[in-house]
Amino acid sequence: MDIKRKVHQLIRKYKTDDPFALAQFMNIHIIYGDLGGKLGNYLKYKRSKFIILDK
Repeated sequence: MDIKRKVHQLIRKYKTDDPFALAQFMNIHIIYGDLGGKLGNYLKYKRSKFIILDK
């Protein structure tokens, strides 16, 4: 599936384009940590989803 099409589907489904609100609706936890200059990372651990953002 095309990524742009998927994003538009999510925006229509949840009626928001705020990435933090979308993550909350999709049960994705957002964590801030020191990643050594890397902008971010995605992790799936024991059926839980995490987005880790650099401080």
